[in-house]
Amino acid sequence: MAARGQNGYRASLARTLRELLPLEGVRREDAAVWVSFGAAASTRDWLASVYWQNLQIFHEGVLNVLRQAQEDGKLRRGLTPDTAAPLVTALVNGLALDHLNAPESVREGTEQALDRGLSLILTD
Repeated sequence: MAARGQNGYRASLARTLRELLPLEGVRREDAAVWVSFGAAASTRDWLASVYWQNLQIFHEGVLNVLRQAQEDGKLRRGLTPDTAAPLVTALVNGLALDHLNAPESVREGTEQALDRGLSLILTD
């Protein structure tokens, strides 16, 4: 996962996380698979552990970026990497679920919603 990029942590993280959002084409298909994977894991114990492992990989990547951001003083006051990482993963998963089948006019705001959410977590 991207750490601090050319335009800061928030911009770098947003660029990376956009790849997980149902914006168009293959990314939309990937988001549909992820949502279906999560739903299937809800009713199959053997799949739940695989889903959880993948979610933890995602969480760890986000956590690493947030740790670096904290070291550089770019994590919002009152947050720690441990408290902020679940917020980021919930933001991305929620946006993917909410916007997957939304009308195009709603999906157009997905990237802005991600940016707004990340701005509540990162200061740069």
